Amino acid sequence: MLSGYDCRVPVEDAVAVYPGRGLIFLVDDHGPAWAYFITGRSAASKARRVRAETDCLTVTPTTETAERDVLRHYACARWADDTLVVGNGDHVDVITAPLGRRVPLETIAEGIEPEPDPPIWTPRIALVAGSRSWFVSARRVGGEIVRALHALDDMRGLASVLTTYSAEASNPVADAPFAVVTESRGLQEMCGELFYSHLDENYRVLLVAGRLTSTSHPQVDCSFVLS
Repeated sequence: MLSGYDCRVPVEDAVAVYPGRGLIFLVDDHGPAWAYFITGRSAASKARRVRAETDCLTVTPTTETAERDVLRHYACARWADDTLVVGNGDHVDVITAPLGRRVPLETIAEGIEPEPDPPIWTPRIALVAGSRSWFVSARRVGGEIVRALHALDDMRGLASVLTTYSAEASNPVADAPFAVVTESRGLQEMCGELFYSHLDENYRVLLVAGRLTSTSHPQVDCSFVLS
């Protein structure tokens, strides 16, 4: 299990300047909400956008002629019956299908692998949000794959944060811990200040956010996109 911590600081203090990909679960005055953000170093990593499909949000190339790369282009948010799944790769689909059949999340998590991108081995991270909400992670630690479930607090004024990397962009390290932080700002203000003030403009790609307005809504509620 990854080591976690509870820090009474703003969201930005729990996010490295180059976090790779990141998830936030926030409960503000309007209820529970989520955010997913992407930073990238290479031209291919930066050439991404989010599209709203019938039943999901997809990360796609910015040009129609770009060759599909499953590590960079995927469904990042999808409903599984009464639960929303948000994440940084095709494990969103790996989680969604069996979750809709009521397979236990602990069992599903055993089938998630880190990205095959040595030597970093980028972690797979996901938010599974419904009547109970969890962060799911799979990362390589000392040659072994460590999978973890983190129960998320639904108390107003708290935000849970999980990213793929810590350290600097020149040397990303796949060991960022799970954090619970205080957050007095609303969803859009928090996301805007995180994205435009904290994340380095040379690496930020996009941020998409929404609200858990219903646990039976057939479409993903995408409130806004920052890029």
